[in-house]
Amino acid sequence: SLTAPCPCCVLQTSLIIVIITLSILYLIISSIKTKYFDGKKKNIFLGLLSIVITLLITGLAIFLGVLGSSQAMRSRWFAYFCMKLTKSKSLDVITCDLLKNVHGRVLEIGPGPGANFRCFANNNKITEWVGVEPNEYFKEYLYNEKANRNITFPTSIVWMNGENLDIDPQSFDSVVATHVLCSVNDVNQVLHQIKRALKPGGVYYFLEHVIVEESSNKYLYYYQKFLEPFLKVVANGCKFLPLGNYIQDLKDFNISMKSFDAPTGLSFIKPHISGYAIKNEIE
Repeated sequence: SLTAPCPCCVLQTSLIIVIITLSILYLIISSIKTKYFDGKKKNIFLGLLSIVITLLITGLAIFLGVLGSSQAMRSRWFAYFCMKLTKSKSLDVITCDLLKNVHGRVLEIGPGPGANFRCFANNNKITEWVGVEPNEYFKEYLYNEKANRNITFPTSIVWMNGENLDIDPQSFDSVVATHVLCSVNDVNQVLHQIKRALKPGGVYYFLEHVIVEESSNKYLYYYQKFLEPFLKVVANGCKFLPLGNYIQDLKDFNISMKSFDAPTGLSFIKPHISGYAIKNEIE
């Protein structure tokens, strides 16, 4: 199972945000010219606004604390949250272009709500699809997506972590993992399982959000670091990692990778990598 985030750390970070937010609001409202508010009205307005903001962020802190204390609640919430998030389809063009050559017997690590079925719907080169997903709360969403896309090739799913995968070596032509490595317990172990699963000449397709390099954008780097305790809770263990480095370190693969900014309004998850890695015919 995923490592549980520390609820105390989450609540401490939430308290810091409350203090910072209220301090900024106080400075902003205090700078408003008196012709708009006299002293008494401004103090009342500031007081009421502070109460509203405090209640909202305290509610958020309690919500995060509850999620942080229960793996089952995090898993259930994340399944719902992920299903809603993937409905935006903002990455569909990029993802489907990446996965257009997926073929043969396919292993997908972390299919979640089945968003990639959109890319597989008209693919007649896939002979079988096997999913590996630790979160069983995705089951209803995944099956619904499969039905909605009229998937005709055989499918099966194993409800377990990718690190513990027990499959025949060199038994898959393609391995797909999109937005997965950020939340696994052991990135290198999952990559080892991917390598073990692929036949010689098989292809691993990847799409991941990553941590930005501090030297290229230090403000975004620290913003990602600041948000990470929240992300670990609301995204069930997701972290900001230099995943490109992990993939580049794969032995016996020819790797093609590119970095890009994803088309999303959330700046902290814009930095992405995508590409494919072809397993050498002779290791």
